[in-house]
Amino acid sequence: MSGNTRDPLNPREDCRKTFCPAIMRRQILILGFACGIATIRWPLAGVVSLAVMIVVYARSWRPVFFWAVVLLCFAGGYWYAGNQSPNSTDQSLELPSEKVQLSGKIRSVTGRPGKRWQVVLEDAAFVQVPGASSQRLDGGVVWYWHHAPFRPRPGQFVTFQTSLNRVSGFGNPGAWDYGWYWRAQGVEFSAYCSGMKHVSFDALPDSVLGDFRDTLRRNLLSITPEGQGRAMLLALLMGDRFELAPSTINLMRQAGLSHTLALSGLHLGFVASLGLILAWGIGALFPRIYLWIPRPKLAVLLAAPLVAGYVWLGQATPSLVRASLMFAFWGGLLVCGRGRILLDGLFLAVLCILLISPLALFDIRFQLSVVAVSGIALLYPFVHSVLPRGDGYRRIAAWAVGLLGVSLCASVALLPVTAHLFGMITPNLLMNLFWLPLLGLVVMPLGMAGMMLGVVSWASPVAGVLLTSAAMLLEWMLGVVEAVGAAGMLPMWRLLRPLWPEMLGAAVVLICFILFSRDSRFLRWPVLLLGLLLLWGPHWWVGWEDASPEVRLEVLDVGQGQALLIRLPGGGRALVDGGGLRSRTLEVGRDVVAPYLTLGRPPRIGTIVLTHPHMDHYKGLVHLLEFFQVKKFFHTGHWPGGHWGDEMQALLKQAGIVPQVVRTGMRIVLAPEVELFTLMPPKGEEPPSTNDESVVLLLRWQGRNLALLPGDAEEWSLRQMVAMERDYSCPVLVLPHHGSATGVVPEFYERVSPKLGLCSCGRYGRTPLPAPELLVLPAMQRTLVADTATYGLLRVSWSRPDAHPNLTVGRPSRNMPVDTRMVRIELP
Repeated sequence: MSGNTRDPLNPREDCRKTFCPAIMRRQILILGFACGIATIRWPLAGVVSLAVMIVVYARSWRPVFFWAVVLLCFAGGYWYAGNQSPNSTDQSLELPSEKVQLSGKIRSVTGRPGKRWQVVLEDAAFVQVPGASSQRLDGGVVWYWHHAPFRPRPGQFVTFQTSLNRVSGFGNPGAWDYGWYWRAQGVEFSAYCSGMKHVSFDALPDSVLGDFRDTLRRNLLSITPEGQGRAMLLALLMGDRFELAPSTINLMRQAGLSHTLALSGLHLGFVASLGLILAWGIGALFPRIYLWIPRPKLAVLLAAPLVAGYVWLGQATPSLVRASLMFAFWGGLLVCGRGRILLDGLFLAVLCILLISPLALFDIRFQLSVVAVSGIALLYPFVHSVLPRGDGYRRIAAWAVGLLGVSLCASVALLPVTAHLFGMITPNLLMNLFWLPLLGLVVMPLGMAGMMLGVVSWASPVAGVLLTSAAMLLEWMLGVVEAVGAAGMLPMWRLLRPLWPEMLGAAVVLICFILFSRDSRFLRWPVLLLGLLLLWGPHWWVGWEDASPEVRLEVLDVGQGQALLIRLPGGGRALVDGGGLRSRTLEVGRDVVAPYLTLGRPPRIGTIVLTHPHMDHYKGLVHLLEFFQVKKFFHTGHWPGGHWGDEMQALLKQAGIVPQVVRTGMRIVLAPEVELFTLMPPKGEEPPSTNDESVVLLLRWQGRNLALLPGDAEEWSLRQMVAMERDYSCPVLVLPHHGSATGVVPEFYERVSPKLGLCSCGRYGRTPLPAPELLVLPAMQRTLVADTATYGLLRVSWSRPDAHPNLTVGRPSRNMPVDTRMVRIELP
């Protein structure tokens, strides 16, 4: 190449004056290794990512031998991660349905919001009957201990009474696999209990460091005033979120500040900046020291022990350990006088982390950290080029703009990833400009100094002042955020969740933008077209799928509840119920239903029907009414009690939707020739219960019955339907009341004569679902029954009104390998 046409992707070129840091050959090898690891869970995404990387960089490095080495690294990553990935769950051990006495050794303890301890046990065993021999568990146990009076310590042995379950998540495509996450850490089972009843511990293990950490925690709690300021300070200094209220977590999420409560590289950066402050101070007292060691190197050396201490104080969580490795490599490169420390140090840290634990690639926190740092490294030079120059107020303005620029660069890079993972964004960057300086320059220094002084008896009064000041400042900062939110100035947007090709395409387009910003001659149009194809290709595929003349009924896996999605020809959608749990931390509408509905599609629902006002049917609708575009809403005329019903009515009024009361015989038109026909409740009769008040719907296409949706109808309603003259026989029946024994009416099932029975139920209820009394009915003996607890999402599709229904499931049966793909079951 001539001097005017240097390739910025080639590491042999001089890129010191460019906006695009060079990618070296060894870094390409690391990316190939990472693609191989990704392939064990995302086969197509891993292979396509490797191919795109080769297309982008093949022009810079022509030798075939180099790309053969890249393929070898890819294969090595696949083999290495495959050997460490969790095996299929062994279902040979039949867990008892009643409570057992469980014992085990505590491996780790993590504080969770809402005063819960997440305790991981190893060497666990259970006793089913007192006095019987114990049965050992082949795998760890994650134990959630609510309302605990004290913090247990790793190394202790504990015994308690609980129900024992297997770890599992919601089996909807595109959902985070909770079960795989825990199995990757050797945990196969879960348990829960509340309070100290039937809980006993042995003596505390001898541990000087453990005693010291407990002393620091007790000092902080005893010195600072009770409140969410203290809870946040405890989370920031020790990674302990035990005292944080769920309402605080929701407020911080709305403000786009929730990342500041989870210990990560951000907090480690605050601690490392103390080393820079110390270097400035020492230089002011002893200026000649800079002749021996430059200030940046001195800052690294002074920050190293602070970083190590903070990692220990924060219980060496995986995110802190990974951040400390990045700091170690960045600091090492700086001390050695190397340039490009941000990007080079990131690659070295990623390689080290993946060699130690290749499955860390699938950790959401690791993904977010790597993407955020990459965004800062690639985009911050643009911000730096426009910063104000000069002294005085210009320097202050430059600092403020630079801080906002760092947040902006990280946010831009994270946008496709956060949209895919969470489906929501909070465009509240200015809150970071308010929050982060106070957090990093005031709260963290005060807190760290107070923690260190608190262990010295004569300095405890000073420590109390420092810690109390930090807690009160956090309380005030939280009040400001709450006031801003109450004024309606903290918007949250529910977005279409991009598919993996779109995220890959966004990365390619970003690289092209950086190249074009340097010199338009470096823009490779075929690469840009490839990025645009990856961005828009999934939309074409979704549009083609929605345009197909097909009707689908999907029973979402929402635990013990019900949410039925009807997909219509032309892409329209209707929802019957929205699920709901009593959990204070897991919101089914936000965390389960909405993420599935927005996977590759915008947040729009044409029609919502609420069959009856029970929490496991309506609670998930609250989030959908707030963040989705809804056209019509139908219900029984009775609203849920308490604030949930008030909130639903307020959201409907705000959206300009007039709720319609369902009447028997009403036809709810969903699409041309597709309708929901209302069978129940009957006119003029008062049902004996809220369940019997359920709206019973008949899904029809061109006058043909496709599926019967009876909500939670029980014996009274079903007998009313038996007396009807109308034909409601259907090939598909959603089992009434989650398949419980309250709906055992043999004549009803004979009238329906279903070929397929779908049951929406939780995995770990007090009684087995579907009920054995229901399954032995003659009509059900001729029916294929599938439930969401076993199979995850259940999808039934009809290509024509008279076509045979086809069933696909989101999770294979227990005698099949664990996978996340949709598995097809052909009906006889």
